[in-house]
Amino acid sequence: MAGLNDSNINFHYSLPSTSKMRTRLSATATVCDRYNVSGRAAATITSAVLQDFGTISEVDTSHAVDKNKVRRDRSLKRSELQPHSNEKWHTARDDSIAIFFDGRKDKTLCQIKEGNKFYQKAIAEEHLSIVIEPGSQYFDHVTPASGSALASAQIS
Repeated sequence: MAGLNDSNINFHYSLPSTSKMRTRLSATATVCDRYNVSGRAAATITSAVLQDFGTISEVDTSHAVDKNKVRRDRSLKRSELQPHSNEKWHTARDDSIAIFFDGRKDKTLCQIKEGNKFYQKAIAEEHLSIVIEPGSQYFDHVTPASGSALASAQIS
């Protein structure tokens, strides 16, 4: 039996690989935003394509893509594109503010009392979203009393 001081004993241990995939997926992020693909679906599709090309195998999964990688790359790509998206709204003085109305009709849940009971009912209301430009910042929303933005515009 070998003792602790025996020089013939060799201890070998290995640490798990901690390599990270640092490749940006900017084209993937752009396409996923364009076609409204969820982060989880985008990660699954991207990993499947990488597996088909042989980049990912059962032994080496260091290039596998998860939903957080897609989320981070989407966020980076959006922040890169954001300064360019509002250039058409800038003026020479660069201090103009415009207010836009979208006039969309939304289904709104409201409670209606009949007798001693309350019932939920979905009604279609026109909500006017007020947006400040440049920067497309949400300011407020209003609901016309008459139910129509056209009637509100004629009153003014």
